[in-house]
Amino acid sequence: MLFQRDDLVRINRNEVIIPKGLFRNEKELGKFVRQHEDYLREHLSGSTEFNQAIETDPRKELHETKYKKFDFTAFSLAENINLNLQQCNRLQLNSSVMISKAAEVKTSLHEVLQNLLTIIESGEDPYLKDLKRIILPELRLQLDHNVVDKFWFRLAGSSVWLKDYGVHYMVSRIMYSHRGTRDGPLLSLSYAQLYDQNWNELVGTRLLVPKIRNATGDKQYILHFPQIIPIPFYQDEQLNEYQYYGPEDPRLMLVKNKAGYEEPLVLFNSYRCKMDTFDDDEDDKLVTKERCYRAMSICWPWQLDERKFSKTVELNIENYRLRTQKNWTPFTSHLDRQVDGYDSHIYFVYRWANLDILKCDLQGACSYDYRFNTSLSLENDVGPFRGGTQLINLNDMVAVKDNKEVWAGFARAHIDDCGCGSSMYRPNLVVIIKKRKHSRNYYKVTHISSSLSFDMYVPGWDLLYPQDSCLRSSVLIPNGVSQWVADRDSAGAVVDDYLTLTLSVSDYTVHRINVKGLLKELINWGTFDYDIMGNTHHANDNLVCALQSSFEFCTKYGLEHQLKRKNKNPKDDDGMTIDPKKVEYFKYVQRYELRGAPEA
Repeated sequence: MLFQRDDLVRINRNEVIIPKGLFRNEKELGKFVRQHEDYLREHLSGSTEFNQAIETDPRKELHETKYKKFDFTAFSLAENINLNLQQCNRLQLNSSVMISKAAEVKTSLHEVLQNLLTIIESGEDPYLKDLKRIILPELRLQLDHNVVDKFWFRLAGSSVWLKDYGVHYMVSRIMYSHRGTRDGPLLSLSYAQLYDQNWNELVGTRLLVPKIRNATGDKQYILHFPQIIPIPFYQDEQLNEYQYYGPEDPRLMLVKNKAGYEEPLVLFNSYRCKMDTFDDDEDDKLVTKERCYRAMSICWPWQLDERKFSKTVELNIENYRLRTQKNWTPFTSHLDRQVDGYDSHIYFVYRWANLDILKCDLQGACSYDYRFNTSLSLENDVGPFRGGTQLINLNDMVAVKDNKEVWAGFARAHIDDCGCGSSMYRPNLVVIIKKRKHSRNYYKVTHISSSLSFDMYVPGWDLLYPQDSCLRSSVLIPNGVSQWVADRDSAGAVVDDYLTLTLSVSDYTVHRINVKGLLKELINWGTFDYDIMGNTHHANDNLVCALQSSFEFCTKYGLEHQLKRKNKNPKDDDGMTIDPKKVEYFKYVQRYELRGAPEA
């Protein structure tokens, strides 16, 4: 059944998709169903269809999309300018690609939250029932008054193409603010959805993860979609309304497991508290005290424990725990896969300027794989470039010589007081190259772009007065590279390539945009021939030039988007336009002494 509402296209089908190649024919599939009848009856209704995935090419949608030219500026390490900003033109590359019109990937939050309420009240889901004290009874009131979208927000969506299932797998952040402010959430959840090759959402579809494809090797799962990923998180015994609970800023990537199959991995940060022992210097005794901090973690959403929660591991840098960890950029190693046969480690860009690279094992122990400046403390600010998408290993797309690896992706620049509101966030294309020599790894950010607009409209922070583009923060954040595929000629040369990027606008949306020809542009730059060992140029030259150019972009953007007519609507204490629906809702909140009422 296909239904469409407000350009939200969904296909409702009671179906289990089985990974391609698992069974040779219908007879083997039927035998599997009969052998697992009890398990399947427990998880499925009698009318469920079992369909083995067939070879599906997502490029058809990419080929049929209309594109237009998009010019941008990047900076290489072509020469040594010794951080002299007056010489940035010597590093500048004036480039262009083709881009599609950005499309919003919409979801009905009212439907999501109505389903969530039903499951919570049933008490059948061990993960969701724990949310009861955080979001009830306010959620019932919000649904009754049809104001869910004033307090719940979906953003930060990233996706990957599951070639063995023929679907896009997307994970986004669903955020709850009992006060209705996007920069003050009480709870964050990770929401997983499936889409077909044309980006129609598949509702009611399940994925079978059989034993042979599960890295744990001893269980099989039927995963229902859409779903809240059961990522465990810390909760105070006494709920603190000023604390942030749950997994934030999910970043999705594909990793190869021990069984030899690709599975999704989610990187996120979350608030945690643990009991730490320390010496208080008062006497000879050690003192135990609860210590709270924000940590980075990785989660395998398809690997479940006995509680049916997803396997999650906290990341720790050489046993040193920072008070706040956020905005790491993940990637995997093509060369490691060749040696180990799977992704035995996950790598992260911890710091872009003065490049720091972390290497983490699957138990969460992290150490430095490279440091540009070994004297910098972990406590030092990471700088304006941070986070962004995962990095795509281009060794999987292009033959790379000389024991090198090349990655590309999109970081984001966070620039304060640059001419458009208090801060601006925009994507920056980045390229990293690694060379291994004498058992050591050396990395460089060889190319980085100025701020990229992708010609997208970015409304202001006040959703009731979006034309005020530079009110408070101007936010366009890259979340993930969903796919990057290439068309080749008979000799194997790249003819065209297509990248799908997901972004969030004003911390309020999930958008996707296709970029055509970026890999060809990187080839034209000579990226794959760059010798980072023979080139002694200062590794921060291009970053400072990109930062200066991004600042200039912000200043120009602010001048072009000056508010022409003052917002005369009444404002709340936060400087936002007063929303009559929220005012009415808060009357009931105060009457029943619920959470979220504005402070007197």
